[in-house]
Amino acid sequence: MDLPEIPGVFRWVAFAVVALHLLSLVPLLRRVRRSEPGARAERVLDLVDSASGVTLLVGLLLGSGVLLLVGLAVMGVVILVKGARLLRVQRQA
Repeated sequence: MDLPEIPGVFRWVAFAVVALHLLSLVPLLRRVRRSEPGARAERVLDLVDSASGVTLLVGLLLGSGVLLLVGLAVMGVVILVKGARLLRVQRQA
């Protein structure tokens, strides 16, 4: 898969965004470790969603179609699971 070339300045800005995104994973990981078992699933989904966003962005920056597709696939699964959980809660209410 040939991805379009990203100009140098935008690439460095995007790498800075990836670095900030990776730093934002630390508080999410801490929340997962401190959470109760009932709330842990939702926080793990948030963590995986954020990590898949990093994978997607890195795949785009490096021009790797495989990483890009993996990030999209994982993000799609997380969104699907979150939607199913939301529907289940609404039906129970």
